[in-house]
Amino acid sequence: MSVAAESITEAITLEHQQEPARPDLLAHERVQRVLLADDDVDLLRVLLHRVTADRPGPQRVTRYEVHTALSGDVALQLAMSLHFDVLLLDVQMPGLSGVEVTRAIRRQQELWQPAIVLISAFADAEGPQEALQAGADAVVHKPFTLATLREGIQQASWRRTRCTR
Repeated sequence: MSVAAESITEAITLEHQQEPARPDLLAHERVQRVLLADDDVDLLRVLLHRVTADRPGPQRVTRYEVHTALSGDVALQLAMSLHFDVLLLDVQMPGLSGVEVTRAIRRQQELWQPAIVLISAFADAEGPQEALQAGADAVVHKPFTLATLREGIQQASWRRTRCTR
């Protein structure tokens, strides 16, 4: 099998990959449903690993049910069918962009509105502004560190919590 064929096979497998919900969760644990969408399979794997890595915590432990998508179209379909707590969307993906997915989700009249973090390689100052105007709660710029990504997720979750109260 050629390298290109292996990449396509991996991409198709990864697009539908999901970490199953764990029935053994303790009462003090919380499950947070996360959607990772990026057309870069390698970055998606790193994000998947980083988001699902167990981190020591005080009394309340957060577990993650993670879904992935390689395109904006698939990300939107998943977001509309499964209500996520957090969406991490690349701005530039095949099909719908992360900004377009964000706009479509924010147009929904349901009470459910996830925290949305857009991952951007914008070189100009207008790109992040457009993302925030579309309804993103935070924008993280590539290249980023894990600490920067976590900060973006926390900022987005905090903003979304305040908006829904």
